Formats: sequence, structure tokens, C-alpha cells
Amino acid sequence: MWGTLSDRYANKSVLAVCAPAYILAIVAMIGASQFDTRGLVKLWLVALHIVMGASIAGVTLTSTNIALKLSPKGSATAYVAASAMATAVSAGIAPIVGGLLAEVFAARRFELLARWSSPSGVFALPIHITAWDFYFLIAGGIGLYAIHRLSLVAEHGEIERREMVNQIINETRRTIRNISSVAGLRAATDLPGALLRDARLGIRLRRARAAQAARRPS
Repeated sequence: MWGTLSDRYANKSVLAVCAPAYILAIVAMIGASQFDTRGLVKLWLVALHIVMGASIAGVTLTSTNIALKLSPKGSATAYVAASAMATAVSAGIAPIVGGLLAEVFAARRFELLARWSSPSGVFALPIHITAWDFYFLIAGGIGLYAIHRLSLVAEHGEIERREMVNQIINETRRTIRNISSVAGLRAATDLPGALLRDARLGIRLRRARAAQAARRPS
């Protein structure tokens, strides 16, 4: 779906939707430490990983395409290699820096209490930021700066973020509609059907070879 949308419109338009979704999912990981019920924590993490998995696919695809488009003529290989190297170095340095700061964040805690008072009672929502929660906030801040830098990139054919969200919803609906139709069910059974046909052909071939071998004079 991301490839179809990036070809139809612009990579930056797709990235403008995928990147914020990915960053919000990272920051939302803080919610796992706010729940007391283990079941809720599991459901929360599963939902976040689904969002992160879907959005990171679009981020990876579109960022690579943008790097290819921005590369100077005749130097695309070196340009993309430099981009991949920067990504790899950042991914390698990040856990090292995180490990060095582990003791710093482990000894610190930030608490925020949101309280709503009304005639019917008082509703309080305590928020505790500890240990790994600080990493998620820092990652969100870096992501916001990256989105700010993305605004400086100009690409032909880009559309507004709201319009791209509508296109994503339409593509998702179309995909679900195809899966629920007869054609979608036929496509879902193509692979098992092909495997069964290959198995039957293999059995017939072995039987034919065995029959030929039996008819040969000894």
C-alpha cells in the first residue's frame, strides 16, 4: 500500500503520515508503565507494535526513495550508501549512549498528577515517568526535530497530510473489501491450491516412473 501511494503521489506525503504515527507510538510506550493490570499492558503493547510495524514500513520505503531522488546524477550509489551508513552508525551509537545513561535515569523519577474536580466527584490521573520512559520521550523529541527538517525537503506531487490520510483509509477499505470478496478468497487459496496441485503431479510422476521401470525387461 505504501508503494502504491508513494508512486501515485509523493514520498514526502506518505512520510508525513508514517513518521508522526511511528513517533507517537514510541512515545505512547510510556503508557505500558502506567497500567497495573498485566493484561492491559499486553494489549497496549500489541496495539503499539502493530502501529509501529505498519508505519516503519512506510518510513523505510519513502526515506530510501527520497534519498535516491535527492542523490546527484551519477552518484546515486555513493549517496544512498552514505545515507545508509549514517543510519547504521546512529543505530549503533544509540544503545551505547542509552547504556551509559541507564544509571542516571534509573535514579530519577518524574510525576505528574492531572486532577479533574466536579460536583459528582474528583477524577485523578497520575503519570509516572521512570527509567525507560525517559528514553521514549527523548526519542519522541528527536523524531519531532526530524519531522521539522523534513519540511525543508521539496518534492513534486506532494499533497496535504489530511488528504493523504483519506487516501490511506480508502486504500485500507479497498484492501479489506478485496479480501472479503470471492476474488479475495480465491487469492487467499492460490498458494495452498498450488501446493496441492504440485503434490498431486509429483505423485503421478513417481507412479509413472515406477510403472515404466516395472515394464522394462530385467
